[in-house]
Amino acid sequence: MEVMNMANSLVSWVLDNTEDWKDNRDNNYLEAWKRYERLWRGVWDGSDKQRDSERSRIISPALQQAIENHTSEIEEAIFGQGGNFFTIEDDMQDMDKRDVEYIQAYMKENFKKNKIRKSIGDVILLSAIYGTGIGEIVTKEIKELVPATKPIDGMDAVAVGVEEKKRVIVGLNPISPQNFIIDPNAKSIEEALGVAIEEFVSAHTIAQKVKDGVYKDTDVNDDSSPDQDLEVSWIDQEYEDDKVRVLRYYGLVPKHLLDASDTEGEVEELFPEDT
Repeated sequence: MEVMNMANSLVSWVLDNTEDWKDNRDNNYLEAWKRYERLWRGVWDGSDKQRDSERSRIISPALQQAIENHTSEIEEAIFGQGGNFFTIEDDMQDMDKRDVEYIQAYMKENFKKNKIRKSIGDVILLSAIYGTGIGEIVTKEIKELVPATKPIDGMDAVAVGVEEKKRVIVGLNPISPQNFIIDPNAKSIEEALGVAIEEFVSAHTIAQKVKDGVYKDTDVNDDSSPDQDLEVSWIDQEYEDDKVRVLRYYGLVPKHLLDASDTEGEVEELFPEDT
């Protein structure tokens, strides 16, 4: 019972803080963000009228074209040199440069597999619309099929086929500012007490992660109430069924809320007291 209370206290602390941060964000920026999005999508709204006598509902595509052109120019500046949009410089004392060349080639290969270029383009587009571009670095383990050979018993031959291997990938998830929550007292992510990402996720995705052990096996309500202030992955319609609101928190929490038996082995001391 004590462990359960500690876990509930930790969840309550995170929710209370993120709700306060979200209220501050919405009060200061939400209306402007929604106006930016309407103008970009070409959606008319009465609140955007510049005078009461205005009757026209025509939205000029000039702004949308300007945003897309601006995004294209930035992407061209980043990716205009083909696949060489980053370079790793080796230490001057390292006489063998092959290790860094291998790492750079390996990273470029993985960036291509994980579609990092497309994700960066989405972040640039978000920054052009809202004035802020945010990306979440995510890691996950996947299974992939790779070419393989296997000796055949009793024969001087090998079988050619594929085998399944597990691989950890690092991806980039574009985040709308409407889904991003940050400590309002901070000027950067490094100075913030914490940040959070709030979004709707399909219920079957949650069920699969529970099965894989990513999430705890607990009751999940898949009938979330509509929230007009939460961006639904670039989809204009609100789907009320088969979705779950997920809040991912990255930041600091009071240490005493982590001192529970179910967190032993899961908390890493960054600054041990004996150092």
